[in-house]
Amino acid sequence: MTLVMHAFNSPSLLSELRQRITRSIKPGPSLKFSITTLEKDPLLNSMYAEALRFGVQIHVPRVSPHDELMIGTKTIPKNKLIFINTWLAHTDETTWNTKAGAFPLTEFWPQRFLVDPSDPCTGPVKDFRANLKTEPGSDGSDGGGFSFLD
Repeated sequence: MTLVMHAFNSPSLLSELRQRITRSIKPGPSLKFSITTLEKDPLLNSMYAEALRFGVQIHVPRVSPHDELMIGTKTIPKNKLIFINTWLAHTDETTWNTKAGAFPLTEFWPQRFLVDPSDPCTGPVKDFRANLKTEPGSDGSDGGGFSFLD
């Protein structure tokens, strides 16, 4: 729902999505979407990943059954239940790319996970280039130079 809400709030994004979805329709007597084409679309993948980063904050329960657990300066005793809040990781400005503050982590940026190899200011996280696929055709490119960083 987060994805749909943001798509309909941006006329240019909605127009781009409609074009991409139209391209995924298989020709024939009945209209059928090519799920394979949609699954590989860099913008749709980026939007999905950004929806998870932006709109999903949960508490992940964890227990260390064998040993104490050191977190910073704190010691968590073994067999003690702890909860890890994902919001902290999803809004960590030392990790995520904000394109020099143009797209703060408090805003939904559909292109956050898109990579343009010719632009070092693209990509979801800082210092992502080490994970970028370089094999031709394996980068999920949409033909416009952008690819989805998985």
